[in-house]
Amino acid sequence: MNTNQKALTYLDIHAREVKNIANSKFFLDTIHPSSSEPKNGTYERIVCESVMATFHLDNWTSTARNMYKYLNNKQYEDEFKKISEYMNRIETVCANKYQDIFISKNIYAWIATFDYFTTFNLDDARFLEFLDAFKEELINKPVDGLKFEDTELNAENEKRRGTKDKIVVTTKISILKTLMKEFFHKDDEPEEELISDYDFVREVLDYDLRDDQIEFCEELLDDLTINVDNNSKLMDEKNRKSLLAIVTYATENDMDLDDWIVDYFKRNHIYMNDQRQNFRIMKQDVENYMRQKEKIAV
Repeated sequence: MNTNQKALTYLDIHAREVKNIANSKFFLDTIHPSSSEPKNGTYERIVCESVMATFHLDNWTSTARNMYKYLNNKQYEDEFKKISEYMNRIETVCANKYQDIFISKNIYAWIATFDYFTTFNLDDARFLEFLDAFKEELINKPVDGLKFEDTELNAENEKRRGTKDKIVVTTKISILKTLMKEFFHKDDEPEEELISDYDFVREVLDYDLRDDQIEFCEELLDDLTINVDNNSKLMDEKNRKSLLAIVTYATENDMDLDDWIVDYFKRNHIYMNDQRQNFRIMKQDVENYMRQKEKIAV
């Protein structure tokens, strides 16, 4: 066993999920082909690097063993599922057309950048436009005086840094996100942040609601979340729109969310940046929960 394979033994909680992702079509078709990487644990490491780069960049570590030990926590299960989803979506639109871009040492940066892309509320096919522009010109465009290809160079002595050094990792992701934001002419905040919480609720529910009705639901949301983990990412201010919308939806449809919201917070630890999509996911979840509850009651 090599270093990567030995280190993987520290990830027993998510090992099966990681191996399944490493055998997906994204690795078979979309990334640059290799005869050795599928066998030596590189693909499994890429999966975990993608989770770290997307959700835990501040805690990035270049050592595989330390990374696996950090991620060996049940609460990160949803993050692995989200990375799997992103890889499947990229494979669907890219197939094998961008293997020269998706090389193994940079996969984590592209996955983290795709996560950023999802905040723009664009069709996944638009991601290809950015990839084409990156290949043709943006790869050579400096961001704060540094090109993407030069991120591994030490400015002091022009020697190569380690490709997994934190400064290299964070700089690559920062450059890609900056180039993407400029390419799609996006401001720092997604468009939906310009919509008030109340208008968001009216829009996604398509209900004619008065301010006082939504205000009541806002107070109810505060009461409901007393019994959940208030350190959960689901409590982020950026996720409040969809939470308020689901509470309003439940109120208008005579649903009691006391048990559901506690259960939902136990099962989920991340949310979609696209709050409309996140609301749809929660709406489906709460409806399934209520149906199961009715079956048990019968």
